[in-house]
Amino acid sequence: MLEQIEYEASKKPIKEEVQRCIRLLIERFWITREDDEELYYLIKDNEAEIKAFFRDTFRYRLIITHELVKLEKIPVKMYNWMGNKTVKSQTTFKRQRDFVFLFCILAFIEGKGRDDQFSLQNICEAIQAYYPQSDSKEHVTIIWKEGSGYENRLSLIRVLKYMLKMKLIVDVDQYLEDFAADAEHDVLFERTPYVSYFIRNFKDLFAWNHYDDFHAFLDNENTEYIDGKHRFYRRLFLEPIVYHHEITEDEQDYVKRYYHKIESNIEKYTGYEYERYKHNSILRKTIVSTGEVLHPAENMRSNLILRFAGYILENQVDYEFSFTNQIDISNNEIQQILTNLKENDSRFWSKSFKQMSSEQLRNVVTEYLVNWNFAEIKDDKTVTLKEGLFRIVGNYHKEEKEKRT
Repeated sequence: MLEQIEYEASKKPIKEEVQRCIRLLIERFWITREDDEELYYLIKDNEAEIKAFFRDTFRYRLIITHELVKLEKIPVKMYNWMGNKTVKSQTTFKRQRDFVFLFCILAFIEGKGRDDQFSLQNICEAIQAYYPQSDSKEHVTIIWKEGSGYENRLSLIRVLKYMLKMKLIVDVDQYLEDFAADAEHDVLFERTPYVSYFIRNFKDLFAWNHYDDFHAFLDNENTEYIDGKHRFYRRLFLEPIVYHHEITEDEQDYVKRYYHKIESNIEKYTGYEYERYKHNSILRKTIVSTGEVLHPAENMRSNLILRFAGYILENQVDYEFSFTNQIDISNNEIQQILTNLKENDSRFWSKSFKQMSSEQLRNVVTEYLVNWNFAEIKDDKTVTLKEGLFRIVGNYHKEEKEKRT
């Protein structure tokens, strides 16, 4: 019965403008009326159809206010890279303290009215007041001047730059960068109406005492209130690749029974292409926007990953693949492969990669592989390489090699 209902719904045409709205709501954190008024009203004009798609497919909530439109995207599984904060497509948060500063400032400005002004020095005082106690319940003093003050000022600048980029605040007077050299420097800011929608509202927030409480809440939300269909779609759109042996039985059953429907539904409503293989499923973008993080990409790190994967396939007789096409490989083996690649291909590498040691290269490669779910850390000496890594591999063209020799 479900298959028949979905099939009948899939035959109804969808306007190209609705597809564009759905795609951009998935790809963007939010859409503000100030920045994209045309898109904002286009979404409002097609609100019913767009809400129905996200409700029926993901069980996602679409928030529409006078200022913005935001799709609340809830993951099934949390990954470290989901916490990355970027400015100009570059990861800007470098320390755990950056995140703590961010939430201290959010707590401070939550009590401010719209367009209320406050200074950088007010923020420094608020961070001191809101900063959590240490494990020993001792008060933590945040130094802004001598000693570690310089690093703390740089940390605060990174956070405020991110908040400015997200338009949680606006700077009214003076330059933020001058705070790096002068702890007494002040800047005037204003709160924006977007602050209230930056973080989801959690009813049980004050009952949580540990990160595990949040993890349990998310697990419960993804089991009690949604079914296998919604979980699979959430994974497919929020994770780089979905491995079938890592998902629940009801998700596996949904993929097996309705993969033709999944393919047509995704193409119809988003324009993406759904690719299903024996052991995994992925989405492939047909329309790429500037600044997006993609794999593969036109940069040195991505090229190295393609070459690393290609090297292993070229020498696959030396490795033992599992039934799901995984390989356990030691850190020393990874370093040896990268050393070999450096000897053979370094003339194609950027200067910064040429100067890296084998250990530094291994750290760069491992971090990339884990973030893209192409690998997972098995223990402190071993990494498990997954099948997704070998879907696209690369080598330098023979003519290009001859040209550079």
